[in-house]
Amino acid sequence: MRILTILLMELFKMKTLVISGSPHKDGLCARLSIEVIKGVKEAGGEAELIALADKNINPCLACEEPPCWRRMEWKVKDDALELRKKLNDSDALAFLVPVYFLSVNGLAKNFMERMGNQL
Repeated sequence: MRILTILLMELFKMKTLVISGSPHKDGLCARLSIEVIKGVKEAGGEAELIALADKNINPCLACEEPPCWRRMEWKVKDDALELRKKLNDSDALAFLVPVYFLSVNGLAKNFMERMGNQL
């Protein structure tokens, strides 16, 4: 995985947002996130790590005419707007998520819903 990351980053000196979607701050996703960041930095890119376990991201409320997708406004006051801005400012996303019961976990689902059409 690290070699692939280095090869891709050599082609594109990207700013990469690395998201760890695990509730376990020292788990496998966290360890893999660190390896991704090492690979990005070795290739000359920039990387920022965000652990969803440290953020408050509530579920999407399915508003009519959602202002979050058009005007970057949220009715829910949590950390989603901050993450959306960071995602918009990034060239690449590495999203590391555990699989529970053949699906991603709740932290990851909330993140994906709230990022809307950016993923």
